[in-house]
Amino acid sequence: MIEALALPLLAGPPWPDGGWLLAGLLFGRPLPPDERLVDRRIRLHDGRELQTADIIHRYPGKRVLLNGVLGDVEVVAKFYLGRFAGWREWSRGLRGSRALQDSGVPAPAVLHAAYAAPAHAWLTVLERIHIDEPWPPRGRVDDRLNLRMVETLLQHHRNGIIQNDLNWANFLPQRGTLYSIDGDRVHRFRAPLSRRRTLANLVRFYGYKTMFDERQILAGHAHYCRLRGWSTDDTERDRLLRAIHLARRNTAGRVAARSLRGWKHYRQQRRGGRRSIADRRRLPPMLQP
Repeated sequence: MIEALALPLLAGPPWPDGGWLLAGLLFGRPLPPDERLVDRRIRLHDGRELQTADIIHRYPGKRVLLNGVLGDVEVVAKFYLGRFAGWREWSRGLRGSRALQDSGVPAPAVLHAAYAAPAHAWLTVLERIHIDEPWPPRGRVDDRLNLRMVETLLQHHRNGIIQNDLNWANFLPQRGTLYSIDGDRVHRFRAPLSRRRTLANLVRFYGYKTMFDERQILAGHAHYCRLRGWSTDDTERDRLLRAIHLARRNTAGRVAARSLRGWKHYRQQRRGGRRSIADRRRLPPMLQP
């Protein structure tokens, strides 16, 4: 009965953002399959219509990213599923996306953010960044991209931004610039980051990117310090390399442990009384400009 009364309200005139947050938490419906969000025309509470297209990426039961069009602008629509868990992730991601945009870091504009009643999900609509070179990088990464990533992180740090999810998919190249497209793990500080925090972020970056060798790591560190006007010495370089090697071992251990438990793309399954881990990744084709 309550839900029957709520649906006309959710489909009615635009509400203030606070009203939509409350409405979504109180009257959200069960989650639809991801496929129900593909090729749909969704009326937003401000009167505009979002036309969704194909799925870019999905996290089953959590969120799904789709290409789309809002008005005459090509966009990426991020749907966060779940009345409560979805709201927490949506609000965190929206806060990070706005921090990127407001800080001056190259990032897509936030075009819409609210509870989308027709989709029964929290929605953030971002400007779509069209890549103009093959991405993500495959195999061995050349020295130019190494320095380019370091310069991108430097720009973040100077603007008080720290990105803790340094996946290649969270950066997209356009006209020689790497755009930061994901705010889910972004934090903003009031001032440029300290040396301690910036070096920790470099350790995080190289700790996950095992395709960079020691020579490239030291070149990236030297380039970063030179651009910040910092001096460095062998003690700091040795400490940096030790921290990166430790981070790589710890990362490998965490991924292995999560995979054994069943994590993200890896799911546990039982057959004939035996337990195994199934790799359910769908490797996307190489992105082309």
